[in-house]
Amino acid sequence: MDKEHLRKWKRSWCRKNRERLLPQRRQHAALYRMEHREELRTYAREYYRANNEKLKKRQNKRWRERCVQLKMGSTISIDNKPLYPTDERCKLCARKLKVRLIYHHWDDEHPEQGMWICYTCHHFAEGMDAGMEMKYKRLKGVK
Repeated sequence: MDKEHLRKWKRSWCRKNRERLLPQRRQHAALYRMEHREELRTYAREYYRANNEKLKKRQNKRWRERCVQLKMGSTISIDNKPLYPTDERCKLCARKLKVRLIYHHWDDEHPEQGMWICYTCHHFAEGMDAGMEMKYKRLKGVK
């Protein structure tokens, strides 16, 4: 048997017996992490120092994709939040912006129901949600 054939056979055997091998692999990985704890810590620390900005950007992006801030100030994570639009256009005014869009949800009970809008439209939407429309119409009629 040549080495290439043996490598393919071993790979296919491991794929077929994955469930049987998984507990052993987990145990081996845990044992390795215990034995090499300081080395792994040092590596992680150095990697974080070298790639600090990149890691922060990725973390902020993930937070923006998954989390919603409620009116009471608390933040929750939801799984089915609408994705950030690839064309980066506001859903209300359809302007393409260089600044990032803001996720606006209508109801704290259903934070997954919302849309990505620009900063200006977000203030407008928040005012509408707070009942400012009626106050504005009343004040406009007085003048």
